[in-house]
Amino acid sequence: MLIGFVLLAGFSIQAGEGNDYGKLLSKAKWYELADEPDSARFYYQKALKITNTIDSLIWVQLSIADQYIKQDSLTRAEFIFNQADKLIAQTFLVNNSIIMRRVHVLAKILNKKGLKDTAHELLEKVIDTT
Repeated sequence: MLIGFVLLAGFSIQAGEGNDYGKLLSKAKWYELADEPDSARFYYQKALKITNTIDSLIWVQLSIADQYIKQDSLTRAEFIFNQADKLIAQTFLVNNSIIMRRVHVLAKILNKKGLKDTAHELLEKVIDTT
């Protein structure tokens, strides 16, 4: 759990946003690691309201989609994932951590849809190119 918290703390500092944003992400990650997706999603959604960079907006959207996947709410997960994906395409985002997060969430969606081989191939391609 400490590793997740350290990574999250690093992200909130990197994003350069206010202390409230960092606290909300920390709470969301805490609940995510405790396997409480409802509570994690609640704090991610609160963070979404005060984010001030496109990178953090996309990161939080992908995190919310991930929580919906954990709850088997695939329709909601795909909707939010597609919103984040459109922003990535519109902004020509090249932030590697967000691109990797996108691939991770997409692989989970594919896996939940029963497309395990496709998800596996996607992850292998990403590993091969990094």
